[in-house]
Amino acid sequence: MRFRSALMCCVAAVLAACATSEPANPPRLSIVPFPTATAGAEVVGALPAEGVRRAGLDPVAIAPPTATAIPETCPPINGAASLPDTPPDDIADGLREYLNDGGAPDAIADVLRDAWDALGEHGFLRADVDLTGGGTAEIVAGYRAESGGYLVILGCEEGRYLERYRAHSPDRPPDDDAPPAPRLINITDMNLNNRPEVAFALTECEGERCEYRTQVVSWQAAQRRFVGLIGGGILSGNLPELLDTDDDQILEIVVRLTALGDINTGPLRTGVKIYDWDGTEYVLSIVQPEPLRYQIQVIHEADRNLAAGRLPDAARLYQNALSDENLRVWLRNEEENLETYALYRLMIARVAEGHPDAPAIAERINALFPQDAIPDESEAPADDVPVYVALARVFWTAYNATGSVEMACGNVRRAIEQTYGAAVDFLNRYGSRNPTYTIRDLCPF
Repeated sequence: MRFRSALMCCVAAVLAACATSEPANPPRLSIVPFPTATAGAEVVGALPAEGVRRAGLDPVAIAPPTATAIPETCPPINGAASLPDTPPDDIADGLREYLNDGGAPDAIADVLRDAWDALGEHGFLRADVDLTGGGTAEIVAGYRAESGGYLVILGCEEGRYLERYRAHSPDRPPDDDAPPAPRLINITDMNLNNRPEVAFALTECEGERCEYRTQVVSWQAAQRRFVGLIGGGILSGNLPELLDTDDDQILEIVVRLTALGDINTGPLRTGVKIYDWDGTEYVLSIVQPEPLRYQIQVIHEADRNLAAGRLPDAARLYQNALSDENLRVWLRNEEENLETYALYRLMIARVAEGHPDAPAIAERINALFPQDAIPDESEAPADDVPVYVALARVFWTAYNATGSVEMACGNVRRAIEQTYGAAVDFLNRYGSRNPTYTIRDLCPF
């Protein structure tokens, strides 16, 4: 914090000359509920208070059962039918054969749980909901096998059970002995189509990191099959909730982003995403981010604005990164590099914008570090001088000589390529879920 305090004393005059600094994120507005969104639209909205209709995650408390005695269209119950003591190679095929032999659906859950150890902590079996409108209850099973987690739907047709739908993930968390079973989020009519949908999540892992991929499937009578209503699904760290956030009697899919990140991902943005029904499928409708927590996140947002040509917004965010002492550090010993990088980028933004305070920023950078700390472009700066000070001087010297932002950036890129490669290396230390920088990104004009 000593460096930041010293730096803030130096840049106070620069920031005072600019427009009043704003927080990295404006205060969240209270937004009235709104109806189901149009496909492709993206708006910001506030979640309702506690007490709104919500569908829990407990399979016992899911949709009201529509248990119907199995009619003659399914195989008649045969008390002699039984399941083997050990699970077959394909559990779904084994269940289908058992049911076609007249096995009772109610007996399956005990075998999956006790004899086959296929349910684990979150597996389930539902045999009480008519998903197709055909008058019989389908079998919805979520279980684990050696080959992964499975969601299977079995249903009757012309006196036989058929496999109607199957979803599979082969992944398992690094520390688990067996793949996890799918999670059942809900079975209910989500979109007022007079048929229950099945909302579930499979586990997908990449290295040490595992997430949920959520899908919603619904029976399409014209196609005689179940189809997904979320394209490729929703990938999230937390299990989504189903809530009616806008009081239109249609359930939205609410994903709460609570993970702060780790050494592999880098810092993550927290907040809420809401997927709404557009009449055909569920689409991303609302993104409600929480305030940025880390200095590097504000700088990343500023860099995105600079790359998009939104120069005043970029400058405001660089100023916030420099002045907001509530922002946290992500990496040890990053402070000097981030402070001087933000100053360097603020200078570029102001020069490209034609703002009159650009010379003052260059002077403040020179005041922070002695000129002789960087002899010329062929030598790296002294160990105690951040590399972005060198880039700032290369840019400012070239700009003063040519009056061209493009030529100044060309000099900066050549200097990085020849001498200052550490400038790119440092920015690429922030994990797989954050931007990857190239030489051109550091001076994009």
